[in-house]
Amino acid sequence: MGNISLKFNSQQAKLMLRSLFALEICMVILYLLDQHFHAFGKVHHIFDLDEELTLPSWFSAAQLFLIGIVFLLQNFRFPLPKNASLKLLSFIGLGFIFLSLDETVMIHERINWTFRHLDFLPRFKRGHGLWISIYATTALILLTIWWKSILEMWQSYPKQFILFTLGSLILLTGAVGLEIIGYQYLRVGELRYLYIWEVAIEEGLEMMGASVILYAAVLFTIQSG
Repeated sequence: MGNISLKFNSQQAKLMLRSLFALEICMVILYLLDQHFHAFGKVHHIFDLDEELTLPSWFSAAQLFLIGIVFLLQNFRFPLPKNASLKLLSFIGLGFIFLSLDETVMIHERINWTFRHLDFLPRFKRGHGLWISIYATTALILLTIWWKSILEMWQSYPKQFILFTLGSLILLTGAVGLEIIGYQYLRVGELRYLYIWEVAIEEGLEMMGASVILYAAVLFTIQSG
């Protein structure tokens, strides 16, 4: 197969990151305007950060899918990335495609429903968040399997590795940390406005974390070419 690469340089990658941040901030502001002032009437659901199949949810899914594709394409480059485990990159790519599917077809909600009868699995109020323990356990197992390849990637591409880790931490702070706070404390009527702001920050962090990961993936493609 021919050489497959991203025709990007580092300055264009930075512009991409800034543009994504600006778009994500706009989506958060539109959500807050609608929730507080009912600014968009009958089409308000299009901008709802707390619902599925909306503009923000499709944006998030597309961004996660693009991250997965960038990592998977490393297998078809010539020359291949130096000092990198193609198996690990492929696994990361497939993982982000799974997260993209999760965003669109609500896999973690289905996991909650499927395993709700297993009392030993930890969960939060009204049975929310059961998926978190399953995802966390899976992540720890995968880290144990791939830790040598991960260390090699850190040594060979320290900047990209740090950016990828930072983006992952930002994403997880929103997707897990703030999600737990929402499940446990804020999904009640008298705290509705706090919940709105929790959703705005949570979803904003998820989108921005994914943008940083995409930026790291593009920089990896540029450097390893």
